[in-house]
Amino acid sequence: MSTSFNQLNSVFENTTNSYKFYWWLSILKLLKTKGNEKIELEDIVFEMLVFVWYPINYYKISLGKQDQLTKYIKEIKLNFNISDKIDDVKLMFFLKENRNIPLIKSIIKNVLKYVPYRFIRPWYPETKGTKDHAVNEYIVCLQKDIRREPPYIIQDDYVLINDKWLDFITQNYTLIENSALFELFKYVENNNPLLINISLKLFKPKNRKLAKATKLWKSFIDVQGHLHKSVFEDNHLNQIKQLSIDHFLPWSFFTHDFIWNLHPVDKSINSSK
Repeated sequence: MSTSFNQLNSVFENTTNSYKFYWWLSILKLLKTKGNEKIELEDIVFEMLVFVWYPINYYKISLGKQDQLTKYIKEIKLNFNISDKIDDVKLMFFLKENRNIPLIKSIIKNVLKYVPYRFIRPWYPETKGTKDHAVNEYIVCLQKDIRREPPYIIQDDYVLINDKWLDFITQNYTLIENSALFELFKYVENNNPLLINISLKLFKPKNRKLAKATKLWKSFIDVQGHLHKSVFEDNHLNQIKQLSIDHFLPWSFFTHDFIWNLHPVDKSINSSK
């Protein structure tokens, strides 16, 4: 499988759109969660949209000027007035429930027009030089050759994972996933040169735990609260009625809960912020 793994890496070379990264990561996720070598094409598209929803809407990450996933996400958000912070499960449910609405149908059709075929094109070098409109049909013809070892073959409405690839992925899931994520990080970094903590901003954050910081600040306020003022308002810390802990520099920028960026504030002030 070493040759195929090298071919997999070549998929992400000279990439101008994010779809290849998210297509593969979605396939990996569905393999892990469902354990079935037959994966519906629509399901892969829905996973892609869920993957990019949070980084695009919440962190405003750029996936490149030519990237269509960003366009699709913004269209869905605008047309259906969906929250930036919608839960992944609820978003997936929404997409599946509305798969027959014209906008969703159009997005599915557009993604599936090229992405499944272009991803496995490195396994079919004969297609190099073929006119764009003829590539898909050529790949469908070539994939009848069982000696080939692409990750999957494309059927009517699903992909069928190659048996050898299925074993390889099962045994090396973390390595394969991390390899794809590493390539994705590099891609996003190139399109967002001023963005920090990229690896944390590509996924919806986990619940933040501020209990330790709250305990430390309470102890400090008990001793020195009358000597120090809040950075959020012109009052001493011991005048805070309902203690809340907040990030001085926005959490969405740094995506961490280090103590140096946490400060006590009254809950009413925190809410108004």
